[in-house]
Amino acid sequence: MNQNLSCIPDCSLQFSLPIKQDQGEDCCCRCVGQSATLVAALDGCGGSGARRHDWYSGKTEAYMASRLVAGALHDVFFRVFPLNQSPVQAARTYLEALRPEIDRRLDSYRPPAGATAFKGRMFRTLPCTLAAALVQREESGRRIVTVFWAGDSRVYLLTANGLMQLTRDNSGTDDPFENTYTDDVMNNVISQDRDYQIHRGSVGLSTPFVLFAATDGAYGYVPSPMEFEGLLLSTLDRSASPDQWEQEMTGLLKQFTEDDCSMSMAFFGYRDFARLKQDLAPRYRFLQEQYLSKLKDIPLEEKEARRAYWQTYQTNYLKFVKDES
Repeated sequence: MNQNLSCIPDCSLQFSLPIKQDQGEDCCCRCVGQSATLVAALDGCGGSGARRHDWYSGKTEAYMASRLVAGALHDVFFRVFPLNQSPVQAARTYLEALRPEIDRRLDSYRPPAGATAFKGRMFRTLPCTLAAALVQREESGRRIVTVFWAGDSRVYLLTANGLMQLTRDNSGTDDPFENTYTDDVMNNVISQDRDYQIHRGSVGLSTPFVLFAATDGAYGYVPSPMEFEGLLLSTLDRSASPDQWEQEMTGLLKQFTEDDCSMSMAFFGYRDFARLKQDLAPRYRFLQEQYLSKLKDIPLEEKEARRAYWQTYQTNYLKFVKDES
């Protein structure tokens, strides 16, 4: 393969934080090949998939579902990306192969008739969300990012221009600001017993950028998208390495999140961590001056006062949100 089309990230990190040790229903998937990189986060839906089975060694169906779908992402990736195809065709081939593989795995692991259920009422069989990004490189050097998702886990882009969401929540309220104030039920998640849709979109990007997938435990307990960006940039500002950034993020999330959370992140075009910090430092100062310093004095209950800041922030934050299916 032409080495100029290499799409190996300069660095990557990922983590999963369970609320209960060894019972976390979220997980990550990261795949790196010469011609493509995949980052994904999956949230086992513990409410609708809370039933436990002795057949699963006491784990919940939600726990099993996220792992089964992550396995499908991984195995299909390494079947597809040795193929010599254009970025557009390779992404199409990957997505066409993914759905049948997910369904095959969920069908194979559905609870057998008569399986013992330890507790909980099952509303869906093996349910989980999916948010993933497939990164490939064109001959021009531009990256083609294909995002695909089901549920409310998200793919984000972080650049010197700020944080941008690349997926759209599958819920009654898909406005990221309104989601702070509502608890709408998801209307589309992967599961064995009901139909679902994997939405997709794509965007062309020039480096440098940071791309990551996250479950709602990472962002859902932060008051707003502006403050979630603040969490990312404040912890970056305190860090001297990717490992320390991961430690800073997880340490902060542990203080307030009330759900399992997972994040998988890859850096493109940042040859060293110092450049990443240097490039994003002006954005952090801007965010502090224009948003964070003011929002900290506005209670969450004062929705309309907070909305005024969201109105100016959302133009950049939502500019890449797409849904092509």
